[in-house]
Amino acid sequence: MTEPVSLEDLDPNIAETLKSLHIEDGLEGLSEADIQAGRQEKDALSQWQAESFTTLEVIRQQLLSECRSTSSPEIAEIIASVARFDGDDDFVLPELRAISQDILSRISPLPDTSRGETVSLVLSAHIKPLFLPTQHPMVNQETGRRLPVYEGSRAVYPEFHDDQVWKTEGRGCWNTLRWIVNQLQRNDIESLWPLLIPPLMTLLDDHQTIFRIKGIQALRGLLERVDAKLLERTGIASLFSTSLLNSISRSTDPEISLLLPLASGTLQRLIELTTEVGSRERFDRLCECLSTGVVGGVWIFAGEKLKAMEASIETLLPLVDALKIGCCRYLKALIPQLTEVLAPKPSRPHSTRLINLSAECLVRIIILCKPRIHAWKDIILDALLRSWVWVREDADLEKPGKHILPLAEVRRYLK
Repeated sequence: MTEPVSLEDLDPNIAETLKSLHIEDGLEGLSEADIQAGRQEKDALSQWQAESFTTLEVIRQQLLSECRSTSSPEIAEIIASVARFDGDDDFVLPELRAISQDILSRISPLPDTSRGETVSLVLSAHIKPLFLPTQHPMVNQETGRRLPVYEGSRAVYPEFHDDQVWKTEGRGCWNTLRWIVNQLQRNDIESLWPLLIPPLMTLLDDHQTIFRIKGIQALRGLLERVDAKLLERTGIASLFSTSLLNSISRSTDPEISLLLPLASGTLQRLIELTTEVGSRERFDRLCECLSTGVVGGVWIFAGEKLKAMEASIETLLPLVDALKIGCCRYLKALIPQLTEVLAPKPSRPHSTRLINLSAECLVRIIILCKPRIHAWKDIILDALLRSWVWVREDADLEKPGKHILPLAEVRRYLK
């Protein structure tokens, strides 16, 4: 394995090499959809990707060679230019992602003596200017605190979504933000709070699901490092919670199979961080996640969407585990939905994965809510038998036996 290169050993002129990594004039101001729609734009993107790979290879070779020392501004330029390729975006080819990760591994972890200065430079010089034209209406840009209701209002959200230059002129900046967050230590975060929160909240509340996902990925890293008291003191915990709950309810999006479990898992982590074990507050917020997000959100609007139903039940599993016997409150919503999914109908899309997830969820509910499950025994058994027959008779199943195992588990615990 290659030994990481020290920050003090980098070439002081390396920033000059990075200039070719900036978006070409023919691509500035264009969204991913614009590029995919135009042949000329696609050609410009392909050329830029090829040139970017060549430049990144030069940078990597410079890092491998014997170099002179460099300053924090130059390190910040490297991070801002290279880290945006560390993602799964359409404009990032696999080879671009691999070489960018290799370069970043050679300058990380950032040393304690210069980490704060370097990260501050990346955020203030390369991230903040991109998000200033479309400031989040509920966040103070100077302090990173939640604005009072009379100052920040959701009524201005349409304007907040106009002219988002960070999507067109800062392509990949969300990857840089995520990488930066993952480099931080707990004692770094408070001083960088005003630079971190505005762009992060902009991503979390964006109208496009893909950017919400990018924001949640960065937020997960932040929640592993931030002090819960800082979240509460600045009022940002409630903004995070509202944003994540809204993401859970976005059942019509094609990316829901990724968004829903990610948003729900992150919201659960936020709840664990900001509430006490066994407290009424924690229970109520978990209930809100289940009732408003899944039952009152996805299940109402998902309709016949197979991917949405699969994602919703995958999301439901950890919530059931967290609520334990508290799930008894929602048996009237949970049992009918899960049993309806368990017994496929010709008019309704279904899959063996959906049936298996439903069976697994039913097993957990039966175990956790045993004192109340007797009232639902007949309904569960009826759906179980129908599903059993379907699995046995479906000619498309190559190995029907393995699909019966989850159903057998339901029957075992239903005794």
